[in-house]
Amino acid sequence: MILEAYRHSASFVVVLAMGTLAAACGHSDTPRLSQGALDPDLIGTWAAEDSRFTATGYIKGHVVMQVWPKGQYVSIFKGDGGFTLEPGWLAAKGGAWKLRPIVGGETIASYSVNGDTLTLSSPHASPVTWHRTTPDARLERVEAMLKTPATPTASDWALRGLQWARMWEADAELFAVSVQDPTPAGYVGHQSQLFLDYHSARAHSRLSVSPGPVGTVITGVFPGDKGLGGALDPMPVPILDLADIVNAARLVKVKSHYVNAMLSVERTGAAGNRLVWSMTPVDPRLGQHVCFDVPRAQFFDCRTIYGDQAADYERLAARAAAAFQSLMHRGYAASGGGAAPTGSLSGGSVDNTPGAPAWDGGAAYRQSSAESAAYWSGDPDAYNRVQNHECSSSDSERFGC
Repeated sequence: MILEAYRHSASFVVVLAMGTLAAACGHSDTPRLSQGALDPDLIGTWAAEDSRFTATGYIKGHVVMQVWPKGQYVSIFKGDGGFTLEPGWLAAKGGAWKLRPIVGGETIASYSVNGDTLTLSSPHASPVTWHRTTPDARLERVEAMLKTPATPTASDWALRGLQWARMWEADAELFAVSVQDPTPAGYVGHQSQLFLDYHSARAHSRLSVSPGPVGTVITGVFPGDKGLGGALDPMPVPILDLADIVNAARLVKVKSHYVNAMLSVERTGAAGNRLVWSMTPVDPRLGQHVCFDVPRAQFFDCRTIYGDQAADYERLAARAAAAFQSLMHRGYAASGGGAAPTGSLSGGSVDNTPGAPAWDGGAAYRQSSAESAAYWSGDPDAYNRVQNHECSSSDSERFGC
């Protein structure tokens, strides 16, 4: 599921949809909801059994809706395999009801209130009966979160996500953080994508979370442990922020922009598990990853976790070439055709004369990486130069060719 982080201001303060809940009513695209546009009998907390569209389909479940005096609302839905949050505005007066979520279409209905019972009726759905309920500590936290502007940091959203995840399942714990296309300083920018994974042992399910409107989150529930990378060790919250790691990297002369970054608990065998920020640099000369050990507060060689991909590529290429030559020899011997010709899998020739240098699979891997980096840079001229082994000095700095 692809979920995008919302736009933020130039000062890097995230403005998710309308900013804070308190400021939402002043937005020019929303109805101006005053105290007179809302039936005071609707203010408070309501609960019902209803159905909602979720990441896993249209399911039945329990929904709680908090309505504030100026018409803002947030509904929290939980069903078997689903959990959603919906913020928006409610205009209701004299039996006419209009619910306008920040994301999605509005709902027009009629309503009636009889004591602590609210009945909603619409031409295209069965009536839904709501009952007034006493707010609990969870809903008090909801109001506090919605009135506190979110910052463009992975650490802030990890904490917010945990608060929402605990409304899904009380035992939910954070297991993974992934930031795609962070800003050069390590913040969650308007082109970034942030994914947070929480796991509940009780429900044996994973809740995937991304930033949503007005400090809420966009969620998807997935059964089992799929998507957690096999690491089922939770991490403490709050987390050390990605921006702090990027700044620390610069202090030790590791200067680069990063394509993505992931925080997870890595299994390291006898050395024990450790919490690691792993970042993929744009500059391929820094390797495939730059790794930071959070508990030890130090950078370390990522190959202890991920292996040496260039060396692995070279070994794999050598094995493939040997297997190809063996196959050719067997085929020619069986047909009486004499010695098999030599050559590469791509059709090029291999110099087998004594003393000739062995084919450098690592160099081929680096060339492939440089071509990929040049391609995704959006510069076709640079890509052609890299592909034709005509790198300029600027190309070498940018793509490592």
